[in-house]
Amino acid sequence: MGKMIKFAAIIIVCLLIGLLVIACSTDPTDDYSYLLEQLKDIKTNAVEGGSYTITLSKNETLTARTGNSSPNHLEYGGKNVTIKIKGDIKMRTISIGTESEGNLFRVQPGVTLILDNNLTLQGKPGNTISLVGVYGGTLEMNNNVVIKGNENTTGSGGGVRIDEGGNFIMTGGTISNNSTTGAGLGNGGGVVVMKNSSFEMSGGNISNNSAAGSGGGVCIEKDSILSLNTPATQSSISSNSASYGGNNALIWADGFYEIDGTLHSVPYSW
Repeated sequence: MGKMIKFAAIIIVCLLIGLLVIACSTDPTDDYSYLLEQLKDIKTNAVEGGSYTITLSKNETLTARTGNSSPNHLEYGGKNVTIKIKGDIKMRTISIGTESEGNLFRVQPGVTLILDNNLTLQGKPGNTISLVGVYGGTLEMNNNVVIKGNENTTGSGGGVRIDEGGNFIMTGGTISNNSTTGAGLGNGGGVVVMKNSSFEMSGGNISNNSAAGSGGGVCIEKDSILSLNTPATQSSISSNSASYGGNNALIWADGFYEIDGTLHSVPYSW
């Protein structure tokens, strides 16, 4: 009887060890990147009109975009594709790898990237470009999303750059503690909008960003537009700084500034 009890005890211990190994292999700190694998799969299998949702259950680190073949270069052979990224029941962070430089995401024509609930995009000091680049595509940013901590040392747009006819729709969230530091050349510490692009803001906050050039929070450049469609209590662009004008925002003379559908004279800054 004693031997049988010992044998049963050994089996139970082995089972517990096995369960522990399985638990460790799925621990949120392991090196497996669910986000990266999902982006790779979409890169390979995206269909016209496809809509894909990626829900993160742990913090992730991505190597910055290095070229058109990178999974976080969101372009799918001319197909119209929507990708939504969000955290699960708690805030999840996507960071740029410390040894890489570039966009965390680059959104190309035909692609809509939706940053949804419980999500932080974390930049890095000494980066050489904006954290998110929108080049002809569309970026949507919703409540409980944060874009923060990115330094662009070589150009405009610390947090977000909207370019080449791109669109940015911000209904909530926070863009903060981003900067451009390129010897007076970097405009839009938080957001820069340029080359026939648009930024529609109906919620959220842009604060504590800085620009070595103009527009610490937001800079609207040639033929681009800033549309504010909300009471001030629901959104704000405040507590930013710039070296050459427009601590919070600067709309160039050849840009456009709209409040609730009414165009206002430019240049304009505050």
